[in-house]
Amino acid sequence: MLGVCAGKALVRVDWDSKHKWSFEGPVNHDVDVLQDGRVIVPVALGRANFFGRTLGFTGLGTLSREGKLLEIWSPKDHFNAISQHHQAGPLETHKFNRDLYHLNSVQVIPMNSLGQEDSRFRTGNYLIFLRNVNLVLILDQTTKDIVWSWGEDSLDLPHHPVMLDSGRILIFDNGTRRGFSRVVELAPSSGTIVWEYRAKQPEEFFSKWRGSNQRLPNGNTLICESQKGRAFKVTREGQIVWEYWNPIVDEKGRRKRIYRMLRLPEERIEELLARYGEVTFATL
Repeated sequence: MLGVCAGKALVRVDWDSKHKWSFEGPVNHDVDVLQDGRVIVPVALGRANFFGRTLGFTGLGTLSREGKLLEIWSPKDHFNAISQHHQAGPLETHKFNRDLYHLNSVQVIPMNSLGQEDSRFRTGNYLIFLRNVNLVLILDQTTKDIVWSWGEDSLDLPHHPVMLDSGRILIFDNGTRRGFSRVVELAPSSGTIVWEYRAKQPEEFFSKWRGSNQRLPNGNTLICESQKGRAFKVTREGQIVWEYWNPIVDEKGRRKRIYRMLRLPEERIEELLARYGEVTFATL
């Protein structure tokens, strides 16, 4: 297992909790593993003077199988390329310009039907998100060039883009300025939203920050409304068929947040139960 200790370290342990290795550094938000065992993780790069402003940048670190840092892809170094995918002048106009390219999500693109037809979406490329300019990007795994982008005029400080088996992308659109959240399913080759979930009273579903989404094998979607400590499943028609509220409440009566909730495949649970039969695992 890989554990992100936000701002401090990425830690790898086995299922017996034996420590394998640690990478000490300001890692955050997310982590994924390449087919060859290398690990990619967002890393805060500190602040620097940039075009007359003090800005912070979050890069994408690549670690070896043993947890050694191999390279860092930095948005600062690719500013000219990225800036061509969003409106000019964000350094002067953007409310969140102190962390202009806030990289908060990374996924190694899995096998998908679209990737077999269009190399931009092929297995192994990187699906990342730069929240503060509302850009979902795909980087070529080898060259790190930007091969696709979307979102500036459609999203509002979202999280957790996920490539589905179909080649569509699921995105938790926070709606931080809009005042309500939604989950959208995008056909990336056309840039068309083909499915959307929002509450009947839109403001009733709202996570100003954080949030996640997962398409389940039966077609339902698991949504984590992080700020409220709530998770729920919806059908394609938008019907809520399951709901969970974090039972932990702090001393001020505030429900604890849930950063992300994912459903494990049933076969994975069975594998764990076979090895750790004396331990109780909760299946959702």
